[in-house]
Amino acid sequence: MLVRYEDLVAQPDDVLRGLFGFLGVATSGDVVAQCRRAGAFETLSGDRAATQENATSLFRRGLPGDRHNHLSAADRIRYFGIAGAFWHVSDIPEPRFTFAL
Repeated sequence: MLVRYEDLVAQPDDVLRGLFGFLGVATSGDVVAQCRRAGAFETLSGDRAATQENATSLFRRGLPGDRHNHLSAADRIRYFGIAGAFWHVSDIPEPRFTFAL
């Protein structure tokens, strides 16, 4: 199952229910709401708004798609190696490989 941050932000309850279903975990609305709150950017970042950046934090900024502003060419190549088969559903441009002869 592929879970995209963009989808999780846009429809957190639907994505969480789908994830729990995929895992075979029975949930109630209360469990989904509790997980949504526990995993929210604001909670994880210490009550910082998603638009407030902290470059030294693991939770740098909570805006979907913001990675485009921060991934170097080397980062994109690394991501490509990890994402592999899922690259086609990502909105990150595929890295261009150049070779010197």
